[in-house]
Amino acid sequence: MCSSILASILRGRTPASTANHRLLLVKQACMPLSSTATSAQRPVVPPPAWSGGAVQWAAHEAPRLAHSENLLITFGFHCNLACTFCLVEDGLDRLEGITPATFRSWLQWPELFRGVTRIILSGGEATLEPELFDYIAIARQVPGVQHIRIQTNGTRLHDRAYLDSLIAAGVNEFFVSVHGWDEASTAKITQRNGAFRAIVKGLEAVSASSAALLTNTCICTDNYEHLIDIVQLLAPLRPDQMSFWTLHLRVDRPDTRLAMARVGDVQPHLLRAFDLCDAQKLPALVKWFPRCLLQHHHPKHDDSQPTTLVEPTFWPTVPRYSCIYRTACAWGKQGCNGLQHPYIEAFGWEESVLQPVALASLAPAKGDQDLQLDGQELRRWQLTLQALGIEDLAAQVGWQLTAAVRSGAALRQHLRKLPQDWDVYLEFSAPHSGPAFVRTASFAISHGRASVAAEAALAEFLTTLRTTVAARDSGGLRLPWHGHD
Repeated sequence: MCSSILASILRGRTPASTANHRLLLVKQACMPLSSTATSAQRPVVPPPAWSGGAVQWAAHEAPRLAHSENLLITFGFHCNLACTFCLVEDGLDRLEGITPATFRSWLQWPELFRGVTRIILSGGEATLEPELFDYIAIARQVPGVQHIRIQTNGTRLHDRAYLDSLIAAGVNEFFVSVHGWDEASTAKITQRNGAFRAIVKGLEAVSASSAALLTNTCICTDNYEHLIDIVQLLAPLRPDQMSFWTLHLRVDRPDTRLAMARVGDVQPHLLRAFDLCDAQKLPALVKWFPRCLLQHHHPKHDDSQPTTLVEPTFWPTVPRYSCIYRTACAWGKQGCNGLQHPYIEAFGWEESVLQPVALASLAPAKGDQDLQLDGQELRRWQLTLQALGIEDLAAQVGWQLTAAVRSGAALRQHLRKLPQDWDVYLEFSAPHSGPAFVRTASFAISHGRASVAAEAALAEFLTTLRTTVAARDSGGLRLPWHGHD
């Protein structure tokens, strides 16, 4: 069955005109590290147009690749599915993206990656790229990177040998697209018979592995009434996060507009899906959906995106967003983009559907959604901290343990330094092959970034932690939602 899917892969070549245009762009992208840099010191980096203009720098600044902690590298614009709403449909078998040689060349200038902690590999279907393992190996060498994520449709992950080789190479997160809830719905959306079975087997394999499983569902006319069915399908696999993305209509044609579902129709189904996520303790979020319609689920709204490096021809057709209530709504000032312009052209401003929130000081959710631990989980975690002696270690250098929350697949233990009121966190994950500050028998431990003022005090604590905590962990400890032996 899976071989029939793979047989449908489109394997075109990059036209010479596109390749020559890309070569010209890369040649033009030699940016000096300082005003006195010589040509030998100039890194080859994409010009700002490759990030849609999101990343820019002044003439006196060292170039950088990302404005956030997440950097998405694009390559391999081929796919073995044909989703009816494909975001990169016009680029398949045409765009080349970042080559391994270009990616590797950036390692000579670590400052290009300052602030980046996660590298996301995407295409097309990334697992079809013959040089995928080269990209992973390069990503592992980037200073400060803790997570390497692959965006995929999951159809090749059922092969445990292949999946294990990806994890051994350094991938610790799989972001898998799940747009249908059964065989018929998936075949209709992906236009490939047998895709559902291949995707589910891939999901099951990732769920049983040491890597984090994250899922993405594009909300469209073919599935919005069945969002709760998708949650029911995925709940037994315990994904570390479920994402729902409103259809982002980059390829805007009359036929693709038919895939857009109206937000008022989507709302009750999305709220019920989120209710089930909460009942199952599954972290969830939604993108590009009006926050004002999420009611008590509004903290799940997150329109942020990684810095994406893709050829400039991708960006002119990316839709813009507006909201008729933007200047009068608190959410409009705090990260809610509203409605995309093709939607507004098709359905209007939805002024009678949207429910603007009175201007107030409201904090939007960013990044992974933090979930509070229940009483039993807190007790388990306190026993784990005692076994590792972390509270005593922190107290020795003036830090206090505060809140512990679940963030995706990891647990974040916050610490506070008084009287300065500095806040940092340690992140505990199940053992994995990716980067970590320190590894014990039971955990891979990393830490969040501290303010400049707090760096020296944090470094003192981390030095103590590194030299003692591994020796105190004889194994058998777990994250508290997994229980204890």
